[in-house]
Amino acid sequence: MTQTQEELREALQLQNRLRQQAEAGRREAELMLKAMQAILEAADSAQLYEQIFALFSSLLDYQHALILEKQADNSLRCVAATDNAWLDQRWPLDQILQRALEGEPVAVVNARRQPAWQQAIGDETGALLYGPFSSQDREALLVFIHPQPGFYLQDHVQILRRYTRLTRQARLSFEAKLQALQSDELQRAKERAEQSLLHAEKMVSLGTLAAGVAHEINNPVGFISSNMQYIQEFSELSEDITQQLLLLLPPLMKGSDANATAASRLFEQLQQEEYLERCQELADVAKECSDGLNRIKDIINGLRTFARQDDSVSEPIDIHQCVQTTLRMVNNELKYHCTVNVQLQPTGQVLGSSGQLNQVLTNLLVNAGHAIEQQGTVTVASGRKQWPQGWFAYVSVADTGKGIASDDLKRIFDPFFTTKEEGKGTGLGLAICHSIIEKMGGWIEVDSQVGEGTRFTLWLPESAPPV
Repeated sequence: MTQTQEELREALQLQNRLRQQAEAGRREAELMLKAMQAILEAADSAQLYEQIFALFSSLLDYQHALILEKQADNSLRCVAATDNAWLDQRWPLDQILQRALEGEPVAVVNARRQPAWQQAIGDETGALLYGPFSSQDREALLVFIHPQPGFYLQDHVQILRRYTRLTRQARLSFEAKLQALQSDELQRAKERAEQSLLHAEKMVSLGTLAAGVAHEINNPVGFISSNMQYIQEFSELSEDITQQLLLLLPPLMKGSDANATAASRLFEQLQQEEYLERCQELADVAKECSDGLNRIKDIINGLRTFARQDDSVSEPIDIHQCVQTTLRMVNNELKYHCTVNVQLQPTGQVLGSSGQLNQVLTNLLVNAGHAIEQQGTVTVASGRKQWPQGWFAYVSVADTGKGIASDDLKRIFDPFFTTKEEGKGTGLGLAICHSIIEKMGGWIEVDSQVGEGTRFTLWLPESAPPV
């Protein structure tokens, strides 16, 4: 081969290498641009992780992808995965994982040969590929899993090395976006906290107002009730006298003197005016008014109970009375689309604040009503059971509504967590209920099936064992 041919061959090889490098650079630039756009468009942390995994799916084949972060005890915890079954699993830090954390991609031909994976191996775990994914504040790994042992080779390690800059930039963008999302979430939590504080202040004012209104209404209701009692008694007496007159007058009407004429005139007037029927109607009206006044008294007692929210008070509570009071207070919320079944069995008294227990029951009953979108049933039941720690009374509120998803069940008692639409719930109702029941020495159980309904059960220690 002449010198000219050798130079030509070297020039062609150089041109080919430059073309490959240019192509690799173009592809990396495209991937980086795509990654940045996807990361910026992520609406929450879950979507952010999805975008990261999608980015690497264009470079590597994998069955599962994980992000492991180093913990204070030197273990690695899964903080994100394409399959949620991996979340929160832990791996002990060994030499291979340490090497990857330090920035060197590593391929493991068979996961069964790495002791750290012995507790996490499944049918879909064959070959492993580790890539560094650390930032200044966190040490982390990208882990790619393929079911076929020996799938990941040195070529795949070279891919991760080649795209080190892409990985680093993706991590930086990931951290920046994650901080932005967390900042947004903190701001939203702050706004919800401020709203709940304002709501709590309003409720305190409303409680004070309710107590005052109940006191002011109670006075006129008292003398109206007394007067209605007098009217009812007088109408019954008038009815009795009228009946006697209608029996006594006919014999007196047989004569021709002035007395007979007066008796005839009175008898005729009693019949024409239907005086007996009017006396009977007045008695019925008086009874209906008395029933209405008793209803007003129940509402007043309910307002007084709800206005008494001192959590330092610990007094014997009749659970059934609390249930009946609460049902009266929320009747308007349920009566148009819910059939309410009440199944109360004997229970002992419990210690605590009746106002706070009513608050818990109100929240559960209103939530049950909201869960039923058209027509359904709300069932309130009570009873008692002996647990190892003693006798406990229970109250359950069950609905035939839409139910709660299993993922949401784990978080329903978390402050500010709500499944309601924006602006329709602060996410504090169940958190407050949980706190109140815990202070009373009890706990709350939840059983729910999507599409079938939900049952909340309050368990409270009885103040004394049954006799």
